[in-house]
Amino acid sequence: MRPNIWILGSAVLALAASSLAYQGVGASASSPDAMGALAQMSKGWPKDKLGLIHQEEALQEKASLHPAPHVGRAAGLAQVPPSIPPPKRKAQIYNMQQGALPGTFWTNNMWQGPLKGKTWVLLDAGEMEYPTPYGAVYVTLETRAPNGQFTLKTLGAFAAPAGSGSLKVVGWQGDVVSLTSAHGASLQFNVATDTFSG
Repeated sequence: MRPNIWILGSAVLALAASSLAYQGVGASASSPDAMGALAQMSKGWPKDKLGLIHQEEALQEKASLHPAPHVGRAAGLAQVPPSIPPPKRKAQIYNMQQGALPGTFWTNNMWQGPLKGKTWVLLDAGEMEYPTPYGAVYVTLETRAPNGQFTLKTLGAFAAPAGSGSLKVVGWQGDVVSLTSAHGASLQFNVATDTFSG
């Protein structure tokens, strides 16, 4: 209810002030001349309307005596907070089983690690299922551009030596990833040259 009273009071005061201006009263609405003219004009007005005018006058006088302090930005504060850098990436093995290429390649686990510069290797270890199952790794290169976007480049599947069976990553050192096969063979795959040794 209070906001409606204030709006109504403001409207009444504005009407009275414009009427005073029309009558040639060259003073502020709170000056003695304006107040006298307003009192003269408001004779016969309902008490409720006069009460609203007096409330509005009191609010305006209080605002002029106690203006609200200017709240500015504290000195030394940056306008834009500093961005939080992404967590540092690290080489590691992910134990998961999924199809890197559904119906074609089955992943037992995968390894990610740096190759050079901002390029990383994503190596899925498992087996090609089509046309006949054989041990293989599936290699994808991931490069991060200066704008933060990642670009993926698929190098494809590399077959393990014949008879190795399905592969799994067990470790790495530098560019060389150590693998074990379903038949117990130990192999190594060099991610810099994309070649097997064992």
